Amino acid sequence: NGAIRLRRDEGDSTYQGTVELCLNGNWGSVCADRFWGDADARVVCSQLGLSPEGAIAVTDAAYGEGDGFILLRRVHCAGDESVLAQCPVVEPTSFFFDFTSCRSHASDAGVICRDPSFTCTDGDIRLQDGETEFEGRVEICRDNHFGTVCEQGWDENDAQVACRQLGYPGENAIAVRGGYFGTGIGRIHISSVDCLRSETTLMDCPLSRDPHPFFCDHSADAGVICQVPDPDCSHGDVRLVGGLTELEGRVDICIGGRWGSVCDDAWDDIDASVVCRQLGYSQNNSLATDTAFFGRGTGPIFIDQTGCRGNESRLLDCLHSGAGVHDCSHSEDAGVICSATTCESGAVRLVNGFNEYSGRMELCVNGQWGTICDGNFRNEQANDVCMKQGFRATGAIPTSSAFFGEGEGSLYNSDGTAASEQCSHRNDAGVFCQPLTADPASACNTGEVRLMGGSSDNEGRVEVCLNNQWGTVCDDSWDDRSAAVVCNQLNLPIGVVTAVQNAGFGQGTGPVFLDDIKCRGNETNILSCPQLPKDRPHNCRHSEDAGVQCQEPTCLSGDVRLAGGENPNEGTVEVCVENRWEGSICDEGWDNADAAVLCRQLGLEGGVTAVAVRGSFFGDGPGEVLRTQYGCFGNESELSECLSEPANTPDSFCTHDDDVGVICPSAEVTNCTTGDIRLEGGSTEYLGRVEVCLHGRWGTVCDDGWDSKDATVVCNQLGFTENGYSVPLHLSAFGFGTGLIFLDEVQCEGTEASLLGCRTHEIGNHNCFHSEDASVICPAPDSACQNGAIRLRRDEGDSTYQGTVELCLNGNWGSVCADRFWGDADARVVCSQLGLSPEGAIAVTDAAYGEGEGSILLRRVHCTGNESVLAHCPVVEPTSFFFDFSCFSHASDAGVICRDP
Repeated sequence: NGAIRLRRDEGDSTYQGTVELCLNGNWGSVCADRFWGDADARVVCSQLGLSPEGAIAVTDAAYGEGDGFILLRRVHCAGDESVLAQCPVVEPTSFFFDFTSCRSHASDAGVICRDPSFTCTDGDIRLQDGETEFEGRVEICRDNHFGTVCEQGWDENDAQVACRQLGYPGENAIAVRGGYFGTGIGRIHISSVDCLRSETTLMDCPLSRDPHPFFCDHSADAGVICQVPDPDCSHGDVRLVGGLTELEGRVDICIGGRWGSVCDDAWDDIDASVVCRQLGYSQNNSLATDTAFFGRGTGPIFIDQTGCRGNESRLLDCLHSGAGVHDCSHSEDAGVICSATTCESGAVRLVNGFNEYSGRMELCVNGQWGTICDGNFRNEQANDVCMKQGFRATGAIPTSSAFFGEGEGSLYNSDGTAASEQCSHRNDAGVFCQPLTADPASACNTGEVRLMGGSSDNEGRVEVCLNNQWGTVCDDSWDDRSAAVVCNQLNLPIGVVTAVQNAGFGQGTGPVFLDDIKCRGNETNILSCPQLPKDRPHNCRHSEDAGVQCQEPTCLSGDVRLAGGENPNEGTVEVCVENRWEGSICDEGWDNADAAVLCRQLGLEGGVTAVAVRGSFFGDGPGEVLRTQYGCFGNESELSECLSEPANTPDSFCTHDDDVGVICPSAEVTNCTTGDIRLEGGSTEYLGRVEVCLHGRWGTVCDDGWDSKDATVVCNQLGFTENGYSVPLHLSAFGFGTGLIFLDEVQCEGTEASLLGCRTHEIGNHNCFHSEDASVICPAPDSACQNGAIRLRRDEGDSTYQGTVELCLNGNWGSVCADRFWGDADARVVCSQLGLSPEGAIAVTDAAYGEGEGSILLRRVHCTGNESVLAHCPVVEPTSFFFDFSCFSHASDAGVICRDP
């Protein structure tokens, strides 16, 4: 009772096997559930009288299934027990836990004990279970035991290193995965390998030794197929076996110097065409066969899930599941039926041309005609083709976009290699060759162009010669790039090239030869441009004849000029683009420093007084709006020296409505003198909208921050300094101005000699409309009352310290509106201005001391309480029409009560 033995197949080592245990006189097996491990194996080996060192637990009946009962489950030895029957048993947590893990002998436990006569060196490798010594599952020695390698990252680089380590050639080594050579037994020593191919042994490669429990079990054991030292075939070769003729048979492929078959999963006619081409047969009408139509092969199955595109040179170049990776049997061996060749490889011919000198270029490869892709078919290749055809070796004109119609068969580059998958028969190349001797009777030579109907040699209707006849070009898709090819072909100026449409130089006669031309611009002949194939009918009449104008450049790209101004020193900035005045600049970030540099670039005065203008003030510019934001410092010589970057605005915010302009300083402009001011829109010279002169142009001032100090500077500059105070007014009190708004956020101290001497935003930089134009009322020397003076209107008998407030502006008395801003702070200013104590002053509303007469001169006044006169108090800007006109009559007149001493 409690005895153990190892059950093993004949020929197996006596040191390994399935563990059997004797209980109650009967032998039975042990379950290798999740608790079975190396500690259990050490107890088994020790009980058998073998060394416990390096003992390895084996699962899944690796050494065969036992008989009888499964006598032991959930055994969990510590490793130092003397017999297996004395090891602890883990109690089950549920019935399901206890009786689902070991329902059959397929889960029988086994061990590998150390063979005292066996030794291996760490890092040694061997191949197991292959049909030859050159292939098998890779096993590597660690701690005197061989274990397997997990397939994670296992590739051809790793396979080459393994083969070289074994003394075999590394070239053409094939990495196989998925336990291709059967599942190993024992430990998985390496979980992933990442060789660079240059290493001497696998242990020299970057690797990981701890296998992932979910991704690395023995079903993922890696293997290799090494190149046979004396191969029967060359790697990648194919052959046909079992057919009635050499054109058909089962497909065998050579891998590592050995022949093997191809599985028919995903096998189709495209795959068959690649095999036929590789064997030198025609790939046209190639047929794929499946289910071992030509008999079952022997030996390995090398390729499965083949997915050729059709342009590969070898079957091995096609997509597939990986050499040796398959789920097939030889009953699924693939085959092909090929067609015989129809031409001699290397031959060329011209097809579907106007004559023997022109046509679609076709090349014979592997006995079948194919076409040439136009991607790399240029003048040099065209001349070579014409020379081989017996025509002149110069002057050939290549064509593209299947001008001579779409061909059939495979597509090639001009050197005979397979074209890329981006190429199709819509890209078939063609050629116009030149005969060895010109025909004296011909009217023209194919490919020549001429201009007709123009007023000079540099312009006209485009006519092209085809097959000794002149014809016109349709203007469908006709653009400047195509026109440039014509100008260049005629050696005419290409500084400014203009494509002319709609028979701009008159209607031609004869055929319309070309349509839908889409030149790239670098072609040397118009016939080389992509265009409508010759056999496809056009939809044009001579009313659509195309023309060109070939001119010298009118400007140099990057030049600038001003347009739309009243004088040469101002205007919208126009930019020369591709030698034409076809660009303007978006006003994103445009400032006076940028304007100063542009003025200097134009040879005009720059400096700090140059004014940047935005919003297409001088009119829309031409052509494209350049979305470039400049960051000039102001001392650069031209815009190209400034920092610049694309404007950080959507395209919809950079239109011609956003074109920039400049006003450059000039001594020659004498409409007004920079710094002068004037008052406009008022009934007298002492009041009106404030306008300031810059470089001969008048502009307005925005009322943001506009106060009595600013108004004082304006009135002083105009010489209006007597008889009262200067009163600031907002919101275009004297009507909207026109033109530019020059100043915003003016902050005068009140002592400056001129308005331009005050602090302000950069000249021209504002966020205002003319509805915000600033105005003033200056004191008039001969007025009936002093500007800004106040008085109290009261009934007879009332106290002299209270009454309705009246204000003098422009020589007239008027009232103040007691709207929602009128308060005690305003009352304190009134009392103080009257020479009374501001302490305890009270604001009165609703004409409490009687209604005034004349105009309501002041609304929305909102004093802080420390102003010296009422006319200098801030005025709140209205938010709506009704807000602004809350005082319709004198019933809302403001009053005050000052303290009676």
